[in-house]
This record gives sequence, structure tokens and C-alpha cells, in this order.
Amino acid sequence: MNKTEKRSRSKSSRLASLLPDNRVSLAYNTFRTNFESVVTALPALLLITLCKLLVDFIVSRGHPFDDRHGASCSFCLALVEIAVLILHGKKEFFRKRLLCTPILLILAVGISGWGFNFRPGLYQSLILTFSWWVSVSCHYFFDGESTDSPLKFLLNSLKIAISCHLLVVIYIGMLIIPARRLADNELMMLVFTGILVPLSAFMVRIVTSKICFEYVDYKVTQGSLDPNSAMSMLSKINRMVSLLVIIVPTVMMYFNSTPPYAVASAALAIVTEIMAKSWMVFRVKNLKKIMNALKKRRRATTVAVANESTDTFDDSDSDAGTMKDNQSENDEEENSEEDKAEIKHVLGLLALRFYTDIVAEKASIICAALIALLYFRDLTETGASGVATIGLIFFAFECVCDFSFVYIMDTYFSVPILSVIKYENVLSPENVGASIMMALFFAAMAQCIGMMTIL
Repeated sequence: MNKTEKRSRSKSSRLASLLPDNRVSLAYNTFRTNFESVVTALPALLLITLCKLLVDFIVSRGHPFDDRHGASCSFCLALVEIAVLILHGKKEFFRKRLLCTPILLILAVGISGWGFNFRPGLYQSLILTFSWWVSVSCHYFFDGESTDSPLKFLLNSLKIAISCHLLVVIYIGMLIIPARRLADNELMMLVFTGILVPLSAFMVRIVTSKICFEYVDYKVTQGSLDPNSAMSMLSKINRMVSLLVIIVPTVMMYFNSTPPYAVASAALAIVTEIMAKSWMVFRVKNLKKIMNALKKRRRATTVAVANESTDTFDDSDSDAGTMKDNQSENDEEENSEEDKAEIKHVLGLLALRFYTDIVAEKASIICAALIALLYFRDLTETGASGVATIGLIFFAFECVCDFSFVYIMDTYFSVPILSVIKYENVLSPENVGASIMMALFFAAMAQCIGMMTIL
């Protein structure tokens, strides 16, 4: 085994070693995920309500503040900015954003006022995307470690601006607007919210989660990110991705305004989710085959290195043959241990992703009920009691699905969902900070969803 490969795999194993073996019962895991989802949702419920009241108050002041689209979109961007600062958690990043934020404000207010008389409507999304891109591009002048050319830095900043702002608005609009048009047709709404939307959301989650995992794992392998910090960041990023993708389809479930259709929609959504996750299970089933093939290739490399290290000995020297055999046996034993650590590493990351998905899904159901009550009451003609009933139906179906899924994955596919999580104090500073970050993202998405309801 060459030194580069050994160094890379040892750092990957460092991350795997942080995955604890404190296995808990299935019942306690179910209780814990439900409890964490409620704790995650409570700050979000408060912040969603507060932002709705603030936007209503600002709009009621009249011109130049009476554009609800502009106010909602601006609140959304402000909440996301605060959440990103909490997620990043570095003073240097905070300093750069503090220096560049005035540029964002000047451009956004100037373009909105000069070009649209402070009534930009949906163009506010484009204005804020452009302003945010320019402000982030200014980081180049404050980042002494950047080795990219100015043009490459501008292009990368543009990609981030489009993906983090404009594409989110487009994603929400593509789901919410058709749902509003189908609200009167309960059968079509059943098919739309029970099959099409959950399937598309799941595929988006697969792609985005894979990118996040590969990014963090790459940072650990390169040594630029401490493994302890990596696990914490990985959990936060995955929850963020999950809720950003999940919250919109979950809100749309509340368009099924009658309990019978809500039950049918929830059942369909669960079936769709199980079928989609079956693809993930199939990949997990083949994981050990992939790792075994990788192990064979590495063993072949080990033998080649052993032969190379002893090729200076005479073939008739028995000590040379003994050295080859001993080195091959030692390296093979080392490979076996490292392969086990590699499998544990991959399965542990997968378990972490599933756990955070479960928490985000249940928290989304709770927060989506409030969003539906605040923004969709006139559209669906569903009161608080009706929304609560539908929400309980969705939550119950989700609990049953997650209970079964965790049992199957842990028992039959060796994904350690019951042992991967460090069960810490939910009220610890780190977990409280994560809940606040989730609340900010929930409130931001609520503002963007509310903006689509008045088109």
C-alpha cells in the first residue's frame, strides 16, 4: 500500500472512529426522533409567526413598503443570511459578510427604488440574487488566501447565488403554483401531492445530500477539517438540505382539505417514499460487494509493493522469500482492518443522513401546519381544527413509516441508525444553535412560500 493511499484512508477512518457504538432500543430511538423534531419545530413556529406579523405590519405602512412580494423576499434573504452565519461559525467569514452587506443593501434598495418605484413584485428575487452575487464577489478583495483568478471567483459566486436564491424560488414556484390551480380538484391533488411531489423531492434530496457528504468527507481526507467538527457540520448541513427540500411538499399536503383525502394522500406519499428508498436500500445491499472488490484491488497493490520492496534480494536467498510472505500477511491484515473501518465509515454516514432526514421530516410536518394555517386558510377553507387533524394524520403515518424503515435498515442491512447518534442533551448550546438555525431556514422558506400564494 503506498503512503498516499494509506494517509487518505487513515483520515477517513478517523471520521469513522467518531461513530459511537452506544446502541439504543428501537422504542427509544422513535421517542428521541419525535422529541427532537418537536424541539426543532418550536423555535420555528415562533419565528414563522413573528415574521408573518412583521411583514403584515410593514406592508400596512403603505408606499414605499406596500409591496408584499418585495417584503417577503427581503425577509427570506435576511433569515438565510443569519442562518448561514450560524452554520459557518467563523469570525473571518462574519467579518467579510459584515463588510460586504452594505453593498447588498445599497444595490437592492437602489435598483428596487430607481427601476421599480419600490414595487418590484416577483422581480425582487432577481434583484436580490444580483445584489447578493455582487456582495459575495467582493469577498475576493478581503480573502487573502484565495488562489482563484477574479473571473473564476466571479463565476463561482454567480453559481452560488443562482443555486442558493433563484433556484429555490423557482423550485417553490413550480410546486406551489400548480398546487393552487389544482386545489379544487381533490383527486388530481391527491395524485400530485401523493406521488409526483414526494418522488421528485426525494430525488432532489439524494443529489444534494450526496454532494454535501462528498464535500465534507473530502475536507476530512485532505486534513483541512477536523473530524469532530466534520460530524457536527455534516449533521447541520444534512438537516438544512432535508428541510429545504421537504418543507414545500409537506406544505402542499395540506391542500388535501378533507380527512379522507388527507389519509389517502399520506398513504400514497408513504408508499412513494418507501419505493424511492428501496433504491437506496438496493445500493446499500451492494455496498459490501463494492467494498470487497475494492479490497481485492488494494491487496493486489499491496503484493506489488511487497515485491518491489524486496526485489534487491537474490531470488535464491530464503530470507527474501520470508520477508515477502511476512510483509504480505501483515499488509493483508492491515487492509482487512482498514476495509472494515471503511465500511463502517460509509454505513455510519448513511445512518446519520437517515436519522437527520427523519427529524427534518417530522419537524416539517409540524411547521407546515402553521404555514398552511397562516397562508392557505382562504384558499383551502380549512380552519385550525381541520389543519390540526390533517397534521396528526400525516405525523402518525410518518411515525409508522420511520419505525419500520429504521428496523429494516438496522436489522437486515447493517445501517447503524440505532447506534450512530450520540444522544446528548437537546438543550446543550450546540443543539440549541442548530435548532435556531433550522428555525431561521423554516421561517425563510415560509416567507418564500407565502409570496407564491398571492400570485
